[in-house]
Amino acid sequence: MSSTLLGLLARHWEPGKVKARLAATLGESHAATFHALCITALADRFAAVADSRLLAFSPARAEQAFRSVARGRWHLVPQSSTDPAERLRSLLTTALAQAERVVIVSDDCPDLPRELVADGFAALDTADMVIGPTPDGGWHLVGAARGGESLLAHLAGGFPVAEVPGMTRLATWHHADDEAQLREFLSNQKRGPVVDPALRMLAAQVETLLRNCLLRHSRAG
Repeated sequence: MSSTLLGLLARHWEPGKVKARLAATLGESHAATFHALCITALADRFAAVADSRLLAFSPARAEQAFRSVARGRWHLVPQSSTDPAERLRSLLTTALAQAERVVIVSDDCPDLPRELVADGFAALDTADMVIGPTPDGGWHLVGAARGGESLLAHLAGGFPVAEVPGMTRLATWHHADDEAQLREFLSNQKRGPVVDPALRMLAAQVETLLRNCLLRHSRAG
């Protein structure tokens, strides 16, 4: 049995099904492409983190697409529920049957620092549950330790909403869900040398995506 397990909760990058706010300005196809790039970057960046890794994906029919992302480094777990809270609870329950400490990361935070993930695992040495909030009221990381399964009932709307005994909060991190957040991500990568190869590649891909989007808009105009 593993001591630590990292989970990635991911939705397939079908146009019109992901990144609704980003799609409103960039278009559904470009938004879906960015979502796919985020999942790939996260799978690459955290491929050696924890004793074992689960990539929980939906819908179940997208398994072949996710196999190309996991590349044998993540165990794939299909999820059928469309309810975010149920998907999160299901993954945590599955993972806690395999490991003592479990941390789940969101597919909306491609530049999530490795240090925050390490902090999540460390917090579970003493806490039953750990939460990494985002400024918009969502989450970038949720974790639980074996024995704290009762706290899973406090998950609502896809993220923990209540401060309860046994729960620890980590530092806030941001999503990349709209064009402003996308450009903020690029700005952050340009402020200093990007030593993470996956983030360096993602930044280059995002710049190309934005150029193509601007070109499309100029032609349409």
